[in-house]
Amino acid sequence: MVYDRATVTALQAENAAAFKRAVPTSPSGDSLDRRELISDELVIGLDHSMVNLGPRAYALDDQTLLAAFQKDMAPWLKGEQEVVLQMYEPEDGGHDKAEYFLDINRQALVQLVHMNDNLVSLQDLAPILKAMGTYREQVSIMQPGLAAGRVRLRVVFPPFSCTFEENRKAGKTHGDVVLGCVDINGVEHCGEPVGTDIRFGPDAMAGLEVCIQDR
Repeated sequence: MVYDRATVTALQAENAAAFKRAVPTSPSGDSLDRRELISDELVIGLDHSMVNLGPRAYALDDQTLLAAFQKDMAPWLKGEQEVVLQMYEPEDGGHDKAEYFLDINRQALVQLVHMNDNLVSLQDLAPILKAMGTYREQVSIMQPGLAAGRVRLRVVFPPFSCTFEENRKAGKTHGDVVLGCVDINGVEHCGEPVGTDIRFGPDAMAGLEVCIQDR
């Protein structure tokens, strides 16, 4: 069976409830121990300068929403981070949509991802995408035009960069299901959903082990 984006999206959507149950609610004990040693607490901002919203940008500048967003992210990231709002052209055509994009170094992750051979627990990254999805939803209450689109997370650790995104057909508006397809150095790799994990081939594992593996 060929596991392409459409197939993986559909299979995860069929098992969406199980994937959502696999979302961590807090970092593991080891991660919490590391968190207590971190001096550079999370500071997160939003850059929407690439999108000309004019007076409609007030929702993105709402400090109450940004404070709630930072609180949701704080258990999972450290350091100074910035989400960039940009536009992208959907694969199925139509009007450009908004994308919330977070680009971080591996060291910014409080909790890395569990792997068992070639089985990867991508749902370990779901709290980050979920926080971004929740923020998107809250912004869209004030600015409905920003509800459509996607949230993506890129984790960089040279020589690899790995980009993850939500499965909106499985996670609806909240970004709580991580799509089982990962862009690694510009090449998309789709894995086989196995329970709530994803089985990837050796080419994908070479990048994922560097970007996100919990060693």
